Amino acid sequence: MLRARRANAFRLLSSDIRYGVVPDGSIQDAVDKLDARLWSQLQDLAVREGVIAGHDYYPVSVPADGRSYGSLAREFHRRYGVPFMVAETSNLGLDPSEGPRWLEALHAEGDALRRDGYPFVGICWYSRGDQHDWHTTLTRPVGEITPVGLFDIDRRERPAAATFRRLATTRRLGP
Repeated sequence: MLRARRANAFRLLSSDIRYGVVPDGSIQDAVDKLDARLWSQLQDLAVREGVIAGHDYYPVSVPADGRSYGSLAREFHRRYGVPFMVAETSNLGLDPSEGPRWLEALHAEGDALRRDGYPFVGICWYSRGDQHDWHTTLTRPVGEITPVGLFDIDRRERPAAATFRRLATTRRLGP
């Protein structure tokens, strides 16, 4: 149990520092290793006012326990209290034909968040066009195309582009 608690505390540490939340005591030994001057500077930089947190959430990001973006976002907001958005998503891990389904589901979660009073701002599909060499995390240029864009490498519209356009121009998130 302590191991899981520590692992979760380390997962949250960068956001805790960013938003000025005291890290969980289970990792106090690690926090104590930070130079006192550095820790003070980090605390001085922690702000929440005017911040919109950006979450990267892709099909490959879905936790092993199957929790939805909505449940993760609610948890995030309860801890940090700042407005948030999906700053990056795409069909990464899915066939491009499944992009519209993924986007519709994510948009529906955003609608539910807004209806429940959470400050969900919106969704950004990343990227506009397909990416090169994402499977190597850009460490080895092999020229392989990762089909995640709203447009393919030849600038032809993918199915998710029409869905994104429709959602962006005809539906508003919220009540």
